[in-house]
Amino acid sequence: MKSACARQLRRLHRPAQVAVFALLLSVQAQAFEDPLHAPAIQVPVAAQSLLLDVALTGSRIVAVGERGHILYSDDLGQSWTQAEVPVRVMLTAVTFPDAGPLGWAVGHQGVILMSQDGGLTWSKQLDGNQAHQLMVDAFTTAAEARIEALELAAESEREPLEMELESLEFMLDDSASFVEEGPVRPFVDLWFKNPSEGFAVGTFGLILRTRDGGKSWYSPAPSLKNPDARHYNAMAGDENALFIAGEGGHIQRSTDGGETWELLDSPYEGSFFDVVVDKERVLLLGLRGNAFLSEDNGETWAPVETGTNLNLSKAVLLEDGRFLMSQYAPQLLISNPDSTAFKRLPWSSTGAISSFLILQQGPMITVGTNGVTAHSAQSFSVEVN
Repeated sequence: MKSACARQLRRLHRPAQVAVFALLLSVQAQAFEDPLHAPAIQVPVAAQSLLLDVALTGSRIVAVGERGHILYSDDLGQSWTQAEVPVRVMLTAVTFPDAGPLGWAVGHQGVILMSQDGGLTWSKQLDGNQAHQLMVDAFTTAAEARIEALELAAESEREPLEMELESLEFMLDDSASFVEEGPVRPFVDLWFKNPSEGFAVGTFGLILRTRDGGKSWYSPAPSLKNPDARHYNAMAGDENALFIAGEGGHIQRSTDGGETWELLDSPYEGSFFDVVVDKERVLLLGLRGNAFLSEDNGETWAPVETGTNLNLSKAVLLEDGRFLMSQYAPQLLISNPDSTAFKRLPWSSTGAISSFLILQQGPMITVGTNGVTAHSAQSFSVEVN
């Protein structure tokens, strides 16, 4: 009886409840702005917010980070201006091929942005909704091709094709699930050979490629062996090879400009966060201070003594052949001449460093938890006793 009365009371009050619920939804709808369609807010403290990457375009410095913040400086980092950005998501990487005016930035929710004016203004080329569909399209096409090949194959040729088809169908189902979930996968890094040809890579095997400066994108995912959908955290390359490094020691290499890929044996089971390529030298940076060097284009790897157990974030090659490296801490590390060991510089920043930029004529720029900082040439040294 009590239960019936309670149901009746709820029924009597239902119109009022609906009205209140509708009002709450209306208020929430007005308050919520989709970060994929809301421009970054101009704030005076943007230069002190979390920033993750920095790049050079001409003499201009451009840094990217949280809430769609993109900042640029035309005076060697002494002052910063916030750029116009059409999204309000975390941006993870930025590049300007050949240091020219065309640039790209990538970030959370599968965002790819482009600038045609050296980072002053940005437009969205695509987001995770389109990126997920491009992944589905790629695996669908590849699976259909395997089905056609199976129909024509001799009995002795069927087993490997069937195994490939099974793997492709699994990845197709996985990609389709992301379409249903929405733009949840972030891009983590990008690499451009020139202003026309480039890649963007991200979590759970997310990878896109453009050959026309971002006017169109497609996914080469079926050509990479990644059945566990490991995260792609970093990409780099030169005229000899391209490398992708990521979760769980995952290493991919292409020696034909990204047309085909091979999964390499890894020297480490932990994740890698950056990769630097210099002819046949390849440096991998990972968890807990783990770094590995190859001098034969990734065929073999040797551990590098870094002197730290903190996660490594970024490395650049200096003109004298040594590597300068950051960790998620205020210090930088520099390698010895043969790159077999690193030592800490007698220098400290104001916060953990996610990336940095060395200017030929001017200061060093660091970005990280405390935003962007310009360090005078006198405040740091790359000499190690």
